[in-house]
Amino acid sequence: MGQLIDCGNRWWYCLIGTPCDDLNAATGNDTWDATCTCVGQLIDCTGVPGGSNLIGTACDDGNAATGNDTWDATCTCVGQLIDCKDSVPGQLIGTPCDDLNAATGNDTWDATCTCVGQLIDCEGAPGGTALIGTPCDDGNAATGNDTWDASCTCVGQLIDCTGVPGGSNLIGTACDDGNASTGNDTWDASCTCVGQLIDCTGVPGGSNLIGTACDDGNASTGNDTVGVRQPGMRLAPAWDNSSIVPVCLGSNLIGTACDDGNAATGNDTWDATCTCVGQLIDCEGPLVVLRHRHRLAMISTPRPATTPGMRAAPAWDN
Repeated sequence: MGQLIDCGNRWWYCLIGTPCDDLNAATGNDTWDATCTCVGQLIDCTGVPGGSNLIGTACDDGNAATGNDTWDATCTCVGQLIDCKDSVPGQLIGTPCDDLNAATGNDTWDATCTCVGQLIDCEGAPGGTALIGTPCDDGNAATGNDTWDASCTCVGQLIDCTGVPGGSNLIGTACDDGNASTGNDTWDASCTCVGQLIDCTGVPGGSNLIGTACDDGNASTGNDTVGVRQPGMRLAPAWDNSSIVPVCLGSNLIGTACDDGNAATGNDTWDATCTCVGQLIDCEGPLVVLRHRHRLAMISTPRPATTPGMRAAPAWDN
């Protein structure tokens, strides 16, 4: 039997098949081969000496959008993008396409190889935020709650007279000015609630106002005007509905001067029954008041003298 020849001719343990170091960092499991050469196994891309995951061999990059995955020179598993349209080269995921929808832009192939675009907003920007129904500014200070409408026009709601966008208190609509003397109250052009004066017949904006001409229904009066009822003043029947204070009346008022047509009287005035009554003009004595058929008459005949036992005539007995 002979002795094994070591490979180094210096160290008895450098035998064929035993470990060595080929000084190559890219290899592992180095051993002396049959030719006494120190040879190692390539370390693959997963770090295994002599492993199968070598540069250029198949792998899986975990990306469904790629195919033909292989280990590249940096030991990175890299695939090729899958073409979304076999008949047209270059139609890769993420590359431009046309979804044939005029309302979208920036169309690209998505991960499922569907051509999908972004909605073009009302300002013409694909994927923009100015979408129908979203807020905008129509530049009109008289409106609020502005939004893009279905035709991509920025439209606001009119701010009403109480400051509410889209409110019902608009110019020309009904309101209440809080004044019982007015009616048909509406918001005017300056957003002030204004009513029309209620006239003496109860008509808002009517013409029968205090001081205007009317007819008191009395043929004995003229220049009738609408006035305000005073204590003791009677209402002309045509105006008396007991709910209206103003009354149609002439200038011949109770207590004012008149002419009873009797030259024997003076200081003629209208009495409480609207009868023109004067006082008899006396010669020197006091006036004596007689009542006859609801008319007042004044006589000035001196009272006759009486003597003891004489009684006054009945006509003078008051």
